[in-house]
Amino acid sequence: MTHPKLPITITLLLTAIFCLNAAEPTVIRNPHRSKDRIPLKNQRSMTPNSELELTTDPECVFIDGTLHFTFPRSEGMAKVSVTETQTGKENRMSALTLYPFEMTVGCRPGYYVIMVNTAKDNCYVGEYIIEE
Repeated sequence: MTHPKLPITITLLLTAIFCLNAAEPTVIRNPHRSKDRIPLKNQRSMTPNSELELTTDPECVFIDGTLHFTFPRSEGMAKVSVTETQTGKENRMSALTLYPFEMTVGCRPGYYVIMVNTAKDNCYVGEYIIEE
């Protein structure tokens, strides 16, 4: 018997992977000493309004097994999920985007996809790889 949320999770994961616009994942070679920026791209607004528009994508930085998120302006509550693609293991949390927040994800080697859905109906996606 399959878990009822498994098909939805797999569908969201595959959608996120194929919507990254051929972006390369961030490779984290030393997860215990690195400070790697992981780009998060908004999947809801695929075309920019103007070339002068400042980036509104949140910042995500991996430091010692923890993801640090900072939004340039508040988008209300955010639902964050980080999925390890090989096992399907998923970490979830909710946070207010008015302030920087953190999510502990660990340093286990693997390929990870980050999805952040905000109350302003934005969906940010990023990916990273932790090497052994």
